[in-house]
Amino acid sequence: MNKSRAILIWLVFILFLFDRLLKKIVIHLAPGTSDDFFYFTLYINKSGPFSLALPSVFLIAIATVVLIWLTYLGWQFFKVKNLNRLLGISLMLVGGFSNFWDRVLVGGVIDIWYLPVLTGLNFNLADIYLLSGVLILVLSYYRPYSK
Repeated sequence: MNKSRAILIWLVFILFLFDRLLKKIVIHLAPGTSDDFFYFTLYINKSGPFSLALPSVFLIAIATVVLIWLTYLGWQFFKVKNLNRLLGISLMLVGGFSNFWDRVLVGGVIDIWYLPVLTGLNFNLADIYLLSGVLILVLSYYRPYSK
């Protein structure tokens, strides 16, 4: 395994731990710390992506299939040494697995930030990882990959 792939594996592990730690901290913060634009909050999001009202069992089943598929894709990118796509998939896996973990253990995704400006958007660090991973993956198809 080359050095850049080893660094990526450690980065994924550290990002996962950071997301879990941040959620744990917010769970123990006093509620109501906020301003008018952006603030910390604790919200257990029992609905699916984009606030779709779907049964929890269905969401867990779909997440399981998606995580397995992303793992397969990540392994393919790992084998061909496509680091740009591997980074994108890795971020998606970290975010997806962390939110999956919440849903299984808590019954919903732990959202820690609230942005009322955008129609009351609740989100967490794992959501940022997911979005970043999607963007990196999409952009990687428009640029040659690095080995």
